Amino acid sequence: TKICMHRGTGEVTVSEMILYVDQDDDQLDAGQEALLGTSDLNNDSDGDGTGDKVEWDAGTNPTNPASFLASISGTISYAGPQTGSVIVAVNTSEDLWPAEHIATIAGPGAYTIENLPTLTSFWVRAFLDMNGNGSNECWEAIGSFPADPVYLPDHVSGIDVALVNPLDTDGDGLPDCWETRYFGNATAAVAATDEEPDGLSNLQEFLKSTDPHN
Repeated sequence: TKICMHRGTGEVTVSEMILYVDQDDDQLDAGQEALLGTSDLNNDSDGDGTGDKVEWDAGTNPTNPASFLASISGTISYAGPQTGSVIVAVNTSEDLWPAEHIATIAGPGAYTIENLPTLTSFWVRAFLDMNGNGSNECWEAIGSFPADPVYLPDHVSGIDVALVNPLDTDGDGLPDCWETRYFGNATAAVAATDEEPDGLSNLQEFLKSTDPHN
């Protein structure tokens, strides 16, 4: 049996300390363990390999061996001209933002997102962060796992996402929303034109995430 002391405020005196019994040394006292239905003699009551306190903090069920922290992994693929890091977002809803769990990888390739509660369904989406600002611009390549949502009974692999380019009505390599942002409509820009001029064509400006008018 271990007697732990929690310090209160003010001077350190016995009268200002809380004494509690923590027989399994998992930072949960006997009263907390009773409320959770866990054992104060075993720091992993359900025997799933994750301690009761860790499960409590993570929101998983420390009395259910099927409820623990697991991972989703897969590969992000992309065959287009955009470059930059890839952000993978995993949520319990279809929304991309705000992202509940994120992995950032240097470019298309393998990813893993850990510390996800099992017995939960997740939507997996990814985008190519061309300008490195951490958020998805409408002209950046994006994709989602085709069979979303992914139910997580255990660690799950093979959750692959293919990134695709946004709509490009005139097929000039400049996405419609980028042309609309900088030129007023979806087909106004000429990819080979240098607007300033600064030695960079509109297509080069797009791929470098720079302003074609500056």
